[in-house]
Amino acid sequence: MKRQNTQMVPKSRKRARETVGIRRGAVALALLMSAGVAAGAGYAAFSASGETTRNTFTIQAGQEEGKIDNDEDNGTGVVEPDWPDQDEDGNGIPDDAENLQPGSVVPKNPKFVSPLSYDAWVALKVEVPAASFRIGGETKDTVHDCVILTQLNQDKKWELLYQKLAKKEGESSVYYYGYKDVVAGRRDGEKRGGETSFLFQGIQVPDITSISEKEDGTGFSGSVLVTPYAVQLEGYESISEAGGLLKELAGLST
Repeated sequence: MKRQNTQMVPKSRKRARETVGIRRGAVALALLMSAGVAAGAGYAAFSASGETTRNTFTIQAGQEEGKIDNDEDNGTGVVEPDWPDQDEDGNGIPDDAENLQPGSVVPKNPKFVSPLSYDAWVALKVEVPAASFRIGGETKDTVHDCVILTQLNQDKKWELLYQKLAKKEGESSVYYYGYKDVVAGRRDGEKRGGETSFLFQGIQVPDITSISEKEDGTGFSGSVLVTPYAVQLEGYESISEAGGLLKELAGLST
């Protein structure tokens, strides 16, 4: 008999071929499975939606650079309880504040009573008119404040935030004091909130030895102006922290 030309395949090579075949089948199956997952992915994920939480809040009424009016009926704004009001000649100047002489003192005690609806840091800007005259010991006219603020910051509750002295007649020196304690706003049903202490107690004419007569027949006539400014408490830990914004509100350079 004629021998068949049969080639024997080593067992190791046979196993390798079988292994390759298995791997190819596994890859094909994996591709089919992944395609099926991709096609049905939109339907296979768990999903849920929850109840909306509602947290209602309100924002307090107020406005940037709002106006503070002096309300005599409610006693709010800048209050000066001891300023004289008798004016017999009807010229708009209290009798006790007219034709003052060196050393004369007139009661003027400003404080702030809050009409605001929010707690605040408060400052008072005091503008003192200046004129050219001589005081004791001077030999020529020099620019001075026309009056001195008496018992200024007696309780030490005020902090000087800004000061600018007048350099010529017709200008005013500016003194800007912030109150170190929080001033409470008015509560529901109230017409007024908290208040500051008095910044000073009066105005006194300095020791003038010479002052020229003006056209109105006086040596000087003018007014000490007191203007309040306030900044909300929220966001500021102290009057010093609020001082920058308070000065900006008053138009004062920092």
